[in-house]
Amino acid sequence: DSAERRRPPPAEPSRSGTAGPGAAGGGRALADLLPPGDVTGATDTTAIQSALDSASDGQPVLLAAGTFYTAAPIDMPPGAVLLGSYADEVADGSQGQYGTVISPVPGFSQDGAADNAVILLQGQAQGGYPNRSQEQKLGQLMLDCRNAPPGLNGASIYGFVTRPHFFNVLVSYATGAGIRCVADGSGQRPGALRMDRVNVRYSGSYGIYLSRISDSTWYDCLV
Repeated sequence: DSAERRRPPPAEPSRSGTAGPGAAGGGRALADLLPPGDVTGATDTTAIQSALDSASDGQPVLLAAGTFYTAAPIDMPPGAVLLGSYADEVADGSQGQYGTVISPVPGFSQDGAADNAVILLQGQAQGGYPNRSQEQKLGQLMLDCRNAPPGLNGASIYGFVTRPHFFNVLVSYATGAGIRCVADGSGQRPGALRMDRVNVRYSGSYGIYLSRISDSTWYDCLV
């Protein structure tokens, strides 16, 4: 009976560039990015951010297996979908890394962003978006923060962001919180979070920090 009621995991996208049936952001992928091997973070930060900013109507940006290095927060605008090939489940990278990995470099800078995080979801006012900040989806990847500077959060949901969805995500060795969900300066808070199979390991601060967040669903998460 319990097996019949168990909800299946989200479908993985096909590597042809089209999201599989039922996958988040079910339209054709805008980009299937390959890691170029630039360990400074400049190339990958720009490439990922440009792809997310250019996407429309929930087009997923797909990251191939490998390590992407970032030097500033990746901002996920309303409706953005960022998907890896699959998430590593080995938190200790010395034993090998597999799947899609986003790794902040030692010189990572907040660069004027609303919060200091590898992945940033922020409210409409902070992001300067024309529409309400909602429905961002992050899945099937690892955030490996072993080389990050002090106080860096893995992912931050800041201000009035509604219905974000993380699934099959591993956050490892964040020097701040693994996932941080907080109000902005005016008291506007995230809401209606959905987290499926999110694994947070070895954070320098809180594994997951929630500040009076309502109407959230957590399924098969480990902190």
